[in-house]
Amino acid sequence: MKRVATLFICSLSFVLSVHSQPGITISLKSLLNEIVNQNSLTRFDGPQYQLMQTSSWDRSELEGKSSKGWFGNKDYDNYIRKEIHGDRTEYVIMDAKGPGAITKWRIPLAGFLGNRIVRIYLDGNPKPVIEENYQKFINGSSFVKWPFAFTSSDEKDSRFQYSMPVGLPKQMGADFYFPLPFSKSCKVTLDDSVFYYNIAYRMYKPGTKVISFTKADFYKNIALVHSTGQKLLAANKMAANMIQKTGTIKKDQIIEIDLPPGPNAIRQIYLHINSKNNKQMNRATVLEVNADGKQIVWSPVSEFFGGGVYARPVKNRNLEVTPDGWMISDWTMPYKSSAKIIIKNYGSEPVKAELKVKFKNYHWDVNSMYFHADWHEEAPLSTPSSKDWNYIKINGKGRYVGDILTIYSVPKNWWGEGDEKIYINGEPFPSQLGTGLEDYYGYAWGFANYFNSPFISMPSRDARGKDNWSGYSTAARIRLLDDIPFNTSLKVDMEAIIPVPGVSYSVTCFWYGMNSTYSNIKPDTSTIIRKLPAFAGFTMQEKPGKPFPDPPSNKLLLQRKKGLISYAGDEIDLLAWRDKKVNKRTDADRDNILGSEGYCIFGNKIITTYAFVADTVNNLPDFITDLHARNVITQSGGAYLYVPGKHNEMYQTGLIEVPRSIAEKGLVSFKLGKSVPSSFRMGIMLDNASSFIQVGKYLWITGGGNSSGKVLLVPSNRVPDWYFFDIKGLKPGDVITVHGSTSKNTDTFSIGGLTFDVNKK
Repeated sequence: MKRVATLFICSLSFVLSVHSQPGITISLKSLLNEIVNQNSLTRFDGPQYQLMQTSSWDRSELEGKSSKGWFGNKDYDNYIRKEIHGDRTEYVIMDAKGPGAITKWRIPLAGFLGNRIVRIYLDGNPKPVIEENYQKFINGSSFVKWPFAFTSSDEKDSRFQYSMPVGLPKQMGADFYFPLPFSKSCKVTLDDSVFYYNIAYRMYKPGTKVISFTKADFYKNIALVHSTGQKLLAANKMAANMIQKTGTIKKDQIIEIDLPPGPNAIRQIYLHINSKNNKQMNRATVLEVNADGKQIVWSPVSEFFGGGVYARPVKNRNLEVTPDGWMISDWTMPYKSSAKIIIKNYGSEPVKAELKVKFKNYHWDVNSMYFHADWHEEAPLSTPSSKDWNYIKINGKGRYVGDILTIYSVPKNWWGEGDEKIYINGEPFPSQLGTGLEDYYGYAWGFANYFNSPFISMPSRDARGKDNWSGYSTAARIRLLDDIPFNTSLKVDMEAIIPVPGVSYSVTCFWYGMNSTYSNIKPDTSTIIRKLPAFAGFTMQEKPGKPFPDPPSNKLLLQRKKGLISYAGDEIDLLAWRDKKVNKRTDADRDNILGSEGYCIFGNKIITTYAFVADTVNNLPDFITDLHARNVITQSGGAYLYVPGKHNEMYQTGLIEVPRSIAEKGLVSFKLGKSVPSSFRMGIMLDNASSFIQVGKYLWITGGGNSSGKVLLVPSNRVPDWYFFDIKGLKPGDVITVHGSTSKNTDTFSIGGLTFDVNKK
């Protein structure tokens, strides 16, 4: 108990600004304006606050660094206390005394937790100001909407979860970034399982005037809420009057832009290089920014802009990599008198670079701070298997505003069990202690495969799904209202709990600091030029159809038949791609091919975020009627039966999962209409997760008294995995049924989608 009391006292030490500003009032309106004010993070004046965090971290870590509990991993079901309210028990997960504001909230989503109620009590009022379904409140299904609350999954952002075992789509994360100010106190309770949670909140200096949140105030400011959300999501627009420099940079050479004399601020940086998925060029090309004779940025370009070593497309509030290769920074970087931006090539291959910079006037005074971005790597992480890996240590006064972590893993094992440990102003025990690496970045149950939001983002990672964590993964967290002010020092550690050796971490940390503030990270050119390993976990099927047969070692058994329904094979080029724009597609498009013309998801409506796939259509072919599917997993995680004519459901990949007894009778079936062509080809897509595509599973099609014969399925090295069948000579009214079988009654069978080619020659 003594240690707990000490921790609580340490956490209430407030950051002191150089000049306080009496008379400032904190409100929902002021916080919404602050979240989009690019200058607010660059200064150390204004309201004084300490960023706090309450989470379900493993309390055994209180035993100290030399104890067995220091890397404890029971990061769930921990709460402050129980309270009895009539016949209801409430579990308190946050209890803050004084003026403050909740700024970030993350929870995992799971079906068995779907009925919990969250209650938020402000200023000692026995009636909660918010009483909502917990998951719906955090994931944007209640009155707070996107982009302030959302599901942190690529299923919300134009991508399929390749290889994700069916049933797991409901196991996602949810994030809430809407500010909830309180004047005197804030208590948060749950009426059911506490499970995992992370809440970041500001505690303002005592005496700060704060207007507490109410729903009435929310709706009074609804126009501001909407406009703020639009600003957070706004597209970056290249200005016509930007300073620019273009050139070819050979080894150890640079191109540079000198900014006009200050005081000014760099507002946007646009960079395009000819890397085109060349990770060596992206790593060896370094962005350096100097301000007033001091180096403030040194980072590989793609890892500064958030795209990972391949510079894959991604976007958050401050950083972006576009599909056509432009890397964009929207950080405000003030300088007093002079600034210079340098692109240097440390690699052996020439780099063609186009650099454009926008600046604006900036009022510089004693409270102004310099922007910093520091990058470093450890490859691979040294033993032991569990250690505190240092992101950064900063001495002096400033604000910590975000970071981007890139992981490379040789083994498939999960590498993200470690928790963040953040020490503010020299405190002996971290006042911010989390529940997992993926939780720190706003995800849950591992990372997504791709995600964009103003606050967290991920470019596509190499491996897909939740059974394989090998290859490259990158995640970014941008701290807007959840920035961390510090008065004397800040140390950010991340537990590296690595069960199998062969994992590398590299991180870019973003912060603002006074002129005398400095970090422990120095440029390391040896890591910039080292040869990066390649990922060879699977081969993406490209378009147009390049054959990628299963490895010979799989010894696929082909039971081809010459009847009216015959198995055509599993090579992707068996589908007659008809995309006239294929030659204009970018690498990013080809990396995320969802199907061809005629592709459908079970149902007759596809969410609009899939519209960027030019050849995806929203409806079944005209000759298919009366489609019936077995259990379908929707985005909300519930199991539904397809209802013909129902237009308001969205169905996605990894849909149908049924036991052997049902699969053998049929996973999906449809009736042929009067316009049925004399012949057509049907493709069946399977996600190739090794957890459910195993030796001993079979797929076959029947219809009109005909059968294709069983086709043996085996683990594949391709994503996604397609099996094609030719169907001819069937008549209107015939019913086509897709069947599956497994070697064990306890196994389940699943399929993801269908596609049709009616122009087969």
